[in-house]
Amino acid sequence: MKSINCNEAMNDIVNTIKRASPIFKGLGNEMPTGIKDLDIALYGGLERENLYIIKGRPSSGKTDLVTDIACGLGAAGHKTLMFSIQNDLDKMSQKMLAKISGIPYTSIRAGMVSEQDIDILSCSATSCITNNISMVWSIDTVEDIINEACQMKVSGGLDVIIIDSLELIKDKKKNYTKILHSLKNLAAQIDVAVVVVSQITAESNPDLDDDELDPERYKTDILIYLVNPEAGPGKHKIKYNVTLHVYHQTISSPMAVDLAYRPELISFE
Repeated sequence: MKSINCNEAMNDIVNTIKRASPIFKGLGNEMPTGIKDLDIALYGGLERENLYIIKGRPSSGKTDLVTDIACGLGAAGHKTLMFSIQNDLDKMSQKMLAKISGIPYTSIRAGMVSEQDIDILSCSATSCITNNISMVWSIDTVEDIINEACQMKVSGGLDVIIIDSLELIKDKKKNYTKILHSLKNLAAQIDVAVVVVSQITAESNPDLDDDELDPERYKTDILIYLVNPEAGPGKHKIKYNVTLHVYHQTISSPMAVDLAYRPELISFE
């Protein structure tokens, strides 16, 4: 009787599950965000040539969500270019260090860390995750974004572009539809996924109508609506319960993804 290696047998089972699972639909080219339930709703992760919009109200956690996604992509080896127009370099770097190291963001920001924490932060700062993420701060127009992305694609490779946020891209006519159309074309032309954060104003009706959450309205492939009823300016909690409503252009009903949001660790679980 021939013996069977347990490692091989278990890998066979895992591969069988992968083939049957909706997470691994399609050609297997999806790029996981690292947020498990979101990846399930996206059928495996972000897909090249697709445009994604993440909408939410002020202080609901949109920037922390895309920071978490960027770190997840970096951990999976995907080259990510992040335009964080509304945040300063130190603040964003501190948030990424909190996510990667597991040390609270407030402790890092205040410099209240132990010697052991400093060693952990040093390792986190030079990890493979950070090596796969590039950040840009001084972007004015959509043309600047396109030029920067094309240069990085040629020089070092590029898989995902994240833009935070749409409303802060300079455009005299505030023609956001035209900007999104340009970004969708960019995704197709250089074979990347593009993720754009968009803010819902505080004055908006709390119950958004179907038209406002229709991906077709924004010419996007997938729209993600971040709902965080507990959060807001001046509110500080260790944990929030949030829901991501994921609208696919090809699916009539949205998928709801319930997550625990820990702002101290920039983590969605």
